[in-house]
Amino acid sequence: MTAETHDPNRPFTIADLPGDFRTLSARQIMALVRRGKFPKPFKLRGHGTHFWLQSDIDAFIASRAAERMT
Repeated sequence: MTAETHDPNRPFTIADLPGDFRTLSARQIMALVRRGKFPKPFKLRGHGTHFWLQSDIDAFIASRAAERMT
């Protein structure tokens, strides 16, 4: 992702999640959320869709990378 397109406040839906997350189903992602293994999404008023912020996904990826380094 280039610096011009990297917006920490950009909302993602399950379908918009980057990279390897696309291999998981919505059910699998929500199961990870319930177990505290994936960031908790939020909903916008009037939408039934779950959203994540780019910054939450970035922090999750960074924490997972740090875990692998130890």
